Amino acid sequence: MNKLMLSTAVAIVCVASQAHAQNRNFEGLSLGISANFNNAKTEYPAQSPSDSSSTGGIRAAYGWTFGSNAIVTLGASYDLGSVKTGSTTTGVTGVGKGLTVVSIDPGYKISHNMLVYAKLGYATVKGETEGALVSSENYSGTTVGLGLSSMLSNKWSVDLEAQQLTFAGKYSVAAAGDVKPSATVVSLGINYHF
Repeated sequence: MNKLMLSTAVAIVCVASQAHAQNRNFEGLSLGISANFNNAKTEYPAQSPSDSSSTGGIRAAYGWTFGSNAIVTLGASYDLGSVKTGSTTTGVTGVGKGLTVVSIDPGYKISHNMLVYAKLGYATVKGETEGALVSSENYSGTTVGLGLSSMLSNKWSVDLEAQQLTFAGKYSVAAAGDVKPSATVVSLGINYHF
């Protein structure tokens, strides 16, 4: 009888701790990597060339639960590659480097293991041009986006998100006007939850 009671108690504790862990999906610290697919452009006074490229990135986030289904996450990401922004007809080629995004991502659990979220944030990038116009400027701006995240286990999740980055223009003497980058980024990521 004691063995049965002990076995039952152990089973209850295991089930309860698993249920508690499942209730905490998307909470706490997570670190991840992502594959990013970028469509970026640079607006010059007379032209707006664009280009597509793929890069990799790293990210960190911390999520808090509010109520039973609301999750708010504070996150930061850094793009490890160079984002092509197109070439003008005069041979000027643009590249974005070191794209950094800090965001707040309010979300809602549509199921126990699935979260849909919005992304609102601040972004910076180093824009470089080569060719007839050589320059290097740091740009800052905003990002808005949507994402979907799914828990694979109590420690791993995958997500798919799309965001639109818009940067404030900066005056360039060589371009005789404002130079303004922007990008649409679709990311596929995998994250480890601590």
